[in-house]
Amino acid sequence: MDKSFEDQIKYKLIKDVEPLPDSYTERISTLIEQLQESKAERTIKFNIKYAAIILGLFVLGASGTNAAVHVYQQYLSSMSQTEKEQLNKKTQRLLEELDHFSRDLSKEERGKIESLRKKYENDGMFPEEKIIEIDHKDEVMKGELVYCYENSTFYLPDEELTDEDILKIIDFWERRDYAVKEKNKGERGLIKEQKISQEEAVRIAKNILQKLYKLEMENAESIVEFDPAEVSDEEAIPSYLISFTGQALSCDAIVEIDAKEGIVKRVAIDDKSKEECVSGIKVDEDRCRKCLNEIYSFLSVLGEKDYVDEIRLIYKYRKDGTLNRGNIKYLVKLNDESAYVFLYSVNTQTIYQFYEMTTYKDVLKQEKDNAKIQKQSGIMTKNKVIMK
Repeated sequence: MDKSFEDQIKYKLIKDVEPLPDSYTERISTLIEQLQESKAERTIKFNIKYAAIILGLFVLGASGTNAAVHVYQQYLSSMSQTEKEQLNKKTQRLLEELDHFSRDLSKEERGKIESLRKKYENDGMFPEEKIIEIDHKDEVMKGELVYCYENSTFYLPDEELTDEDILKIIDFWERRDYAVKEKNKGERGLIKEQKISQEEAVRIAKNILQKLYKLEMENAESIVEFDPAEVSDEEAIPSYLISFTGQALSCDAIVEIDAKEGIVKRVAIDDKSKEECVSGIKVDEDRCRKCLNEIYSFLSVLGEKDYVDEIRLIYKYRKDGTLNRGNIKYLVKLNDESAYVFLYSVNTQTIYQFYEMTTYKDVLKQEKDNAKIQKQSGIMTKNKVIMK
């Protein structure tokens, strides 16, 4: 994680190669920074190496002691040390930090990715064989399903993918994430920049959730993951990822705490009774403007209220005027050119996620680039300054 979670993300798209569908990452899309786009056009907007940590937190926090999850965990833990090391090593060397498909997926294939992923994790439905992995594009075998490390691309056969093919893809994602997560776990305690203890990080996380969301955190269960985030042999920007669950909480939550300074980098909550992202809701800009008071309240708690330079309102909508995924984004520029992003759910009427960004202009550029891509699929973008 370079200076902030977003700094390590490389927004590079391979021409004429479609990005991964949102369906696979739906369960963690409210926990990490992502632009809320249509399932047909979504790219994974988070670092592959970092995603493993979030993925592990969600599975442990949300699944509890379910027997089926034990089968899933047992399957992953059965990976040999050699396999984990090789997967991690190749992942760390990736030039592209976004996975791609070599052709458009059909609607049926996209639907199967979601349904089979659930069966993979909940029912222990694993592929009979692992996907073929190659290092270079010139090794691609026409008609064969392979993953190429050179450009982070799944090369697909022309015909419709079978259930076995899709399970191989899902299996590769899961095994890769697990391998990277295990590597990060083994590096705990090696980071000189780790100045905040785990106990102090948990205290900070509980305090911010109590202040912002009025949650009663005294009996909340927590799971802590430490991310060493080594930028180089000489530099690291470590952080704690703290997941809170429990019957006493009205929502589950994840908080990222900088392990050097104790700064809150990101907060994400998941309402237990309502979905944060619901399509088909009409846009109400008057209501959007009223949310500014809540944004300022959050910024005040974070100690940033007096440094606000401007605030942008951003949302995705369809031709019928309804929000694409029922959420609104507020991009806050601070006077040092850094930024905060707040995601507001119209359905739950809460700010369900916010995170810090190092460079405002980079975020704005990416928003504009995404808008051009999504317009081709009928998803419009409203992006305007509402406070300056």
